[in-house]
Amino acid sequence: MRIDGKEILIKTGDVILKPAGKDIAHQFINNSSEILQILDVGTREEDDVITYPDENVILIKNKKLIFNINDNIKDWTSELNE
Repeated sequence: MRIDGKEILIKTGDVILKPAGKDIAHQFINNSSEILQILDVGTREEDDVITYPDENVILIKNKKLIFNINDNIKDWTSELNE
């Protein structure tokens, strides 16, 4: 398993918890020939914004919009008179 960029070896019976909404990326990785069974429990927030750091992608779930993190608008401001 990888949590926030750190790989952690997991074994049968392990319980892994992470706080919701704290921008902590996680990924389940099976490096063995055995089947990895997981129970992944969480909420499904309508306005969730999800970051996929390996792909440099952000998903705005309820709008079904996907953005490349590297695509930014230089010198953009939300101020109307600037």
